[in-house]
Amino acid sequence: MPDLTRLDDLRRDLESTDDFSGVLSRFISEFAEDPDFLRRGFHVDEPVLAPIVEQIVRSVLGEKAVIGIMTLRRLTPVPFVHGAVIVDGLPGLVFWFEDRDVGLFAVPSPGLQETHLCRFRTVVAEAAEVSRR
Repeated sequence: MPDLTRLDDLRRDLESTDDFSGVLSRFISEFAEDPDFLRRGFHVDEPVLAPIVEQIVRSVLGEKAVIGIMTLRRLTPVPFVHGAVIVDGLPGLVFWFEDRDVGLFAVPSPGLQETHLCRFRTVVAEAAEVSRR
């Protein structure tokens, strides 16, 4: 069973740092690789996130980028949404702390040579960074 109190630490990291690759690594290692975590919560359509993800994708990958499936899960009782996004056939991920209106979106570039990372708020994407692998 995952320790959901660690989500508070992840949120604080996301809000206070510009090291988005570190935040992403922490999310993957502490949560996304845990099958119990991935089964928690329920599937949700989150209309607030769709336009944000589209805005970020168009900004970093261009207008012709194709956003495929976006599958999201809402954790309970924590106000946290996370999921997978397929962009140009490549897997990306998104997570969002609904109560603090801050999230992270990550998607690799075609060729998998870099990962685009963006911290966002639902009002406007506020910072973007490209992390070279």
